[in-house]
Amino acid sequence: MLSTVTIVPRSEVQAVTEVFEDGEKHFLGEQRDFRRHPALAEFLAETVRLGIAFVRLGPGQTLEPHRHPTRSMIIVCRGRGVLLDNGEKPLNEGDIVLVPEDYPHGFRGLEPTGVEGLSLQFEGLGLYEDVENARVNFEKK
Repeated sequence: MLSTVTIVPRSEVQAVTEVFEDGEKHFLGEQRDFRRHPALAEFLAETVRLGIAFVRLGPGQTLEPHRHPTRSMIIVCRGRGVLLDNGEKPLNEGDIVLVPEDYPHGFRGLEPTGVEGLSLQFEGLGLYEDVENARVNFEKK
């Protein structure tokens, strides 16, 4: 248990950039689930079971449309992007995206810096907390 204030640099939260589903590789941009860092995993209460991850897509990078079995909230912290949802919807700093469970959606980062944010899930594991068993299904092309 932590006994002092602790700073966890973002760079020390392990990044996941891709996952495989049915043998197919899917690009994630940069996804850093808080529970993949020992101090953060210990600090976050299991009874709340909140999944939190830093997410980033560089300019022109795309997270293809996918679904997950839990509601998700994305808070846009920096940059600009688009939500891929029956067309493209603009995302700007401060926007909050509420994604219902099992709803197909994707994202793309825009010039010049891409888009960064926090992804939160309110029940179960984080979407990529267990990379070998990611809680995501990508849409078939």
